Order: sequence, then structure tokens, then C-alpha cells
Amino acid sequence: MTATSEIVTRALRKARVVAKDETATADDMADGVDALNMMLHQWKLRGVDLTHTNLAAADTFSLNAEYEEGTVYLLAERLSKDYNRPVGFDA
Repeated sequence: MTATSEIVTRALRKARVVAKDETATADDMADGVDALNMMLHQWKLRGVDLTHTNLAAADTFSLNAEYEEGTVYLLAERLSKDYNRPVGFDA
């Protein structure tokens, strides 16, 4: 099972906020977890009901493994705007 912190770290790396050999700061991790929770709640408003409850960084990511990569890319796209780091992929 994948930890929420791993999803956030992968997204921060895709958004070029954290380098491959770096660890996310506590503030970056908190911002990433908040953004992930808001994104998953927003999906419910758009008709994708995941029965999501807020996750903490140490929690197990609540979606099946096949949804991880897509979630990482969508979260990276969302976070890139906050860090003024435009992403170079089509999420």
C-alpha cells in the first residue's frame, strides 16, 4: 500500500518543486496533502464519489493502485500553479 506522503512527494517532483534526491519540507508536504484532499473532495462535486475522508501524510492512499499515477499528475498540475512552476506534460 502507498502512503499519502509518497503520492504528494511524487507530485512535488513532477512539478519540479522537490528534486529527486530531496525530501519535501514539512510545509510543502502539508500544502500537498491539503491540495490532494481538496482535489479528491472536488471530484465528488463533479460526480466521482470516492467516499473520501481527509487523509494525513502518514495515511494509506485511499484509491486503488491503478489510480495513483493519474492522481500524481493531476496533483502536480494543481501544485505547479502554487509554486509558479509550469508543468511540461499533459495531465
